[in-house]
Amino acid sequence: MGKVEEQMDNIKEMKGDLFENIGSRTPVHCIAADHRMGKGIALPMARKYNLYKAFPGRELLPWPSCQYVNGMMNLVTKKSSWDKPTYEDLRAALVDLRKVCLDSGITRLVMPRIGCGLDSLSWPVVRLIIRDELPGFDILVCFL
Repeated sequence: MGKVEEQMDNIKEMKGDLFENIGSRTPVHCIAADHRMGKGIALPMARKYNLYKAFPGRELLPWPSCQYVNGMMNLVTKKSSWDKPTYEDLRAALVDLRKVCLDSGITRLVMPRIGCGLDSLSWPVVRLIIRDELPGFDILVCFL
């Protein structure tokens, strides 16, 4: 595990590969309601957790929402893969994530800087939303 570079509240940030730091944490990432998962971190996540078979067909997933599938949390933050999420949709997906986690007894999460990369949201803003919506969770954010 790499060195923790920053910790505020319940969120630890570290430079390192997300896949090498999962351990006993449940991974979280963002997808679109069309569940294409062809770019960014969604592509290796989909391959590792067999998500292409978990979301067959063309039916849109509910959005914003959290879909707990094959041991990982999929935040549905936008309607189509070519859209950009809003902060409101991300917040609503995180509220649903909190409910799914509490119902499943999950308190330890690992994620990339969700909504940032290809989705172009601002990490400092997203970080505050995560802090506000997931108090009491042990969250590790990995970035390269």
